[in-house]
Formats: sequence, structure tokens, C-alpha cells
Amino acid sequence: MSDGSPTITRIRPGRVSATEAARRRDLLLDTAMDEFTTHGFAAANLDRIARNCRISKMTIYRQIGGKENLFLEATQRGARELLNSFQAIVDKGESPGKTILAIIRQCQKASGETDFGSLQMAIAECRSFPEIANTMLEDTLNIYRPVADYFYRICAGSISREQAHRGALILMSMSVGGFLKLLGSTEPDSAEWAEDVYRIFMQGAGITDAVIGAEDD
Repeated sequence: MSDGSPTITRIRPGRVSATEAARRRDLLLDTAMDEFTTHGFAAANLDRIARNCRISKMTIYRQIGGKENLFLEATQRGARELLNSFQAIVDKGESPGKTILAIIRQCQKASGETDFGSLQMAIAECRSFPEIANTMLEDTLNIYRPVADYFYRICAGSISREQAHRGALILMSMSVGGFLKLLGSTEPDSAEWAEDVYRIFMQGAGITDAVIGAEDD
């Protein structure tokens, strides 16, 4: 019989809830990404990562593996989240103009959140660690898949799968600003940049849907 006191869920020693386990893993991946982007892959230190997470280095090895696996897990988490965000935009079923503008703005948002730190690091160390750069390239190309599939569908067979894929790459490269962003420019983060990318891409793709003009009215 309850006396009105709150129920306390006790966790056995050595065991944590699924929610707590997910929180700890996120902390580990966030801490690892900060370590990698601050010090570079070669100089990143698992002991320092473990200390900042208040866990043992053996826990990292047991749960994820060595330094390369930890880096890839951290970057792939971000890739999965971005892929899901593009899929959600496409699945909303809005007009091509609204969908493409939303994709552009999501690209800007994602590049602003990550500051391209992991990408800059991979480029800087691609000769020393080519397998990391290759894996990141594969992940990046996979991120574009929902957008490429969308282009192929709305163009109703007038373009090939390869052209749709290339269109997705072009749109996303334009959206984030390419080398300008990698060199630290904030210009590609502006609303004006997004609008210019939208107009140029829509004109080049031959898609007529005046979303920008409609928003301004």
C-alpha cells in the first residue's frame, strides 16, 4: 500500500538505465569531437577524453574501440542526424520551391553548428590518415541521398540518377559556401546568401516556384 511517497527506481551497481547510457555515450562523443577538432587526430589523447568524461580509457575501448573508431563514431552520429533532417524536409511534401529553400537553410544551420571542425581536420590530415578521409567522404555522399532522390522524383525522368546526385552535391556545396566556410568566412551563414543560392539554383534547374518573392510580399 502506497503512503504517498514518490517511487524510487533503484539501479543495480554497475548498471545504468537506457536513458543514462545514451546520455553518457553522447557526452563521450561530444567530448571526443571537441578533442579531435582542438588537437587534431594525431595529437588527440584518449586519456584526456576519458578523464573529461570521468570514465576509464578501458571503457572507451570496450564500448567503441580505439581512437579511429571513436572519431568515426562521433562524425557518423552527426551524419545520421543530418541525413534524417533532410529526409524529414523531403517527407513534408511541400512545393519544390519551399522544399529546396528548406534544404538550403538546413545546410547553413548544420554547417554553423559543427563549424566544419571535423571536416577541416580530415582535410588537414588526409595524407596521414587516408582511411578516415575516405570514410568521411562516403558518409558525406550518403547524406545527400534523400535530396538526390527528391530531385530525381520531381524531375519526372527528365534527368538521370547521376544528374540528380550531382544536383544535390551542387546545391549543398553552394549552400554552405565551400572553401569560404572552410576558411572561416561567416558570409555563407547569412539569409542573403541562402536567397541568392535559391534563385541561382532554381533558375539553373529550370524550376519555377517563387517562394522568396512570396515570402517578401
